[in-house]
Amino acid sequence: SPFGIFAIPAACDALATGLSGIGMFYVSAAVWQMLRGSIIFFAAVFSVLFLKKQLFAFNWTGILIAMSGLAMVGFAAIWDEGGREGQNVGLGILFIFLSQAFAAAQMVTEEMYVKSYDAPPSQIVGSEGLWGVL
Repeated sequence: SPFGIFAIPAACDALATGLSGIGMFYVSAAVWQMLRGSIIFFAAVFSVLFLKKQLFAFNWTGILIAMSGLAMVGFAAIWDEGGREGQNVGLGILFIFLSQAFAAAQMVTEEMYVKSYDAPPSQIVGSEGLWGVL
C-alpha cells in the first residue's frame, strides 16, 4: 500500500488538533469537551456519504438527541457570554465543530484505507505518525 496516501488522515489530524485548540481559546474547557461530541454527527454523515454505510432510524434518532444536547450547550455558552469584551464564543464553537469534522474525516479515510488497501492498522498508525512528524 502506498505510503503517501496516509498523508491525508495525518493532515486531517493536524487540522483537527489545531482548530480544536483555537476553539478552546474562546470557550470554557467544559463547553469545549462537550462540543467535541459533535464528532458523532460528522462521522455518521461521512460514513454514509463515503463508506456507503446504512444507518437506521434508531441511529439517526440517537444522533438527533445528542445534537440537541450539543445545541443546548452551545446556546447556553453564547448566552452566558454576557457581552464580555474579548470573548467570541460563537467563533470558538465554529472552530470546535470544524475540528470535529476534520477528526471524523480522519476516521473515515482511515477506514477506507484499511478496507481498500488491505493495510494493517499498525501500518496506518505508523505511517500517519511519520507524516505527522514531517
